[in-house]
Amino acid sequence: MKKVKEFNWDEYILTESYETVRVGLDVSIPETPTMFSPDKKLIYLREYDVAFKTDDVETLNKILKELYVSLLNEARNIVWSCERLYLLEVDYMAIWRILRDIEALPDDYQYPEYYLEEVMKMIGAGRSPR
Repeated sequence: MKKVKEFNWDEYILTESYETVRVGLDVSIPETPTMFSPDKKLIYLREYDVAFKTDDVETLNKILKELYVSLLNEARNIVWSCERLYLLEVDYMAIWRILRDIEALPDDYQYPEYYLEEVMKMIGAGRSPR
């Protein structure tokens, strides 16, 4: 096998726009990903297509529960692609980290892997409402 000169992927991603990288893949990638504002006071969630204040504990806890329900529903209805499931997980984990960092998770909340394992069990069991 012929050795190929190493390409600096880290430099490339730092210098290219998200749009250039996204279009270059020629696959389905969200046009606007989940992300924080520069000052970290807002988080834009791709799933909701709206930004939320990162200090709004009540709303973030509600969203955490809603995202979990969405993860379960997506796992039940998965056909061939896990893309939506993955994107929901990204949003779920982002909200979980915010709430963890400000020590505002619900009292009865388990670690996030517990809930994600429940989602994966549904996929493994092949549960589907169809």
